[in-house]
Amino acid sequence: MKTEKNILRRILRGLMITMVMLSAMTTAVYAYDTKTAYFNKGYKKSGAYSQDIVAIAKAQTGKTKAQLHYAEAWCVDFVLDCAKLAGIPDSIIPNGKKTYGNAGTLYNLIMKSGGRRTTSPVKGDLVFYYCSSSGKYVHAGIYEGGGYAIEGNVSGKVLRYKPKNYIDSHGHSVASGTVKTIYVEPDYKEISRCAIQAPAVTYRGKDTRTNVSVSYRNQKLTSADYSVSYSGNSAAGTGRVTVTGKGRFRGSVTKTFTISRADIKDLGLYMTNGQKYRTYTGKAVRTSFILWNASGQLLRSGTDYTVKYSGNKKIGSAKMTVTGKGNYTGTRTVSFVIVPKQVAKPSVSTKVRGFTVKFKAPAGGASGYRISYKRHSSSAWTHVYVKASATTVTLRKLSAFAVYDVKVTAFVTVGKTRYFGTESKSSSVLTL
Repeated sequence: MKTEKNILRRILRGLMITMVMLSAMTTAVYAYDTKTAYFNKGYKKSGAYSQDIVAIAKAQTGKTKAQLHYAEAWCVDFVLDCAKLAGIPDSIIPNGKKTYGNAGTLYNLIMKSGGRRTTSPVKGDLVFYYCSSSGKYVHAGIYEGGGYAIEGNVSGKVLRYKPKNYIDSHGHSVASGTVKTIYVEPDYKEISRCAIQAPAVTYRGKDTRTNVSVSYRNQKLTSADYSVSYSGNSAAGTGRVTVTGKGRFRGSVTKTFTISRADIKDLGLYMTNGQKYRTYTGKAVRTSFILWNASGQLLRSGTDYTVKYSGNKKIGSAKMTVTGKGNYTGTRTVSFVIVPKQVAKPSVSTKVRGFTVKFKAPAGGASGYRISYKRHSSSAWTHVYVKASATTVTLRKLSAFAVYDVKVTAFVTVGKTRYFGTESKSSSVLTL
């Protein structure tokens, strides 16, 4: 009897051990079974999560379940192992036992971690397969781009194929409509996944920059999230700006932007009064000026602009046309005035309560003359204007027996404005 009881105890103990083992085996089917030690290492990591998870997955193409030592339905485990080797934090693609190796659980955890569905998948997104017949997510993979995904547990291997061709073990397929592909973008926070605007600008100088705007999922980023550096932005043409993530964001992207030539009319131009009014010389008269751009840099004649003159050999209005060159475009016309030469010291003869002043017209002529006179003891000048032909002028009704100072200035009229040359030296006369 005791022997039978002992045998019975041994049978019961064996059954309990078997049940525990079976229970453990059943649990293992849905546990995260990491096998990264068996992965091919023939890949290079860039530091960008979305790029690296694809590179790692691609390096395993063709490896079988046995070669990778998986012991279950392993499509999710393969995704998680690729994520682990890519260094993707648990906060982006939840890794470990909490996924239970289940596609639906992984999908829900990624969505809770900031993931979002997308109808325009790009490299590094994940693809999930939802079967309407079973009401479950039945498979998962890594989207490579170009319509292809890399997935584990496809015919027992890691394969690169098109998600639209997926068929599960029960014959449910994407083509028949019973399986739906759902693409998910994990919250990678990569600059490559940001919307970057680098609008065209006008040349401003040797360090011409654009107004960079960076947004992630319709949220505008700040300088705490990225930095910018420039190259090729010292001349009109195409500049480059590199946006590099910092803080929460990773990776970098280089964008080009157009630098258009600056219009010469929009630049600063300065001429002194001495350059606005030039004296007749009998030859072509030129003037000088300075031009500067939006950055305050001075332009160089011959390199940045050329100048042509017109009407600059006689008194009156002359013009110079400034034409942009190199980084500058357009034309700008600037006027200046050529005034008459100085009249030689006039001769003055006395008259009763007056005097007669004589002078010689200067070379190049004049539109007229200004006769200026004053009592020698006074500081207030009186002016009389005469036409160009009047080079002998008599002034009367002045004080008798008074000393007067007299001088003559030639002028040219442009429009309704008189522009004066240099005053002559003054002569003195005593009236009768």
